[in-house]
Amino acid sequence: MAPNVQPYLTLSAGNFEAGAWATSNFNGTYRELAFWVAYSYKNFTLSVNDYLWPPYIDSLRFFNYDNETAGHFLDGSLEWDGPESFPLELSVSTLFYGPDDKFDHYDPATKTSYYKNQYSTNLEACYPDFNFSGLYR
Repeated sequence: MAPNVQPYLTLSAGNFEAGAWATSNFNGTYRELAFWVAYSYKNFTLSVNDYLWPPYIDSLRFFNYDNETAGHFLDGSLEWDGPESFPLELSVSTLFYGPDDKFDHYDPATKTSYYKNQYSTNLEACYPDFNFSGLYR
């Protein structure tokens, strides 16, 4: 276990945003990168994220997006932020490209294994202003 440093940079213009985030622990045993572009309209934000993490980052060829050899996980996300009177936040995101594969079938004639994208999906609901102060005495 070691402390991490997590720098980030965000650039925005109008409804568009682009950013980069990284983390590394001080002993160099874990590194991760993330890049994103996003467009916001009213209470909705649509974004595409590019994640790189171990073991793929260790053999990183940064601009290699070949699905068989690269470690880029591309994720599409849609987020909704409720009004101030009811600040519920909802989001759905799906890994649509990258090594998010599972075994599909084996072809004995060619001795080849085939894999399919799992399209791993995350659903999230958050109510950030919930107050527990009246629940405990």
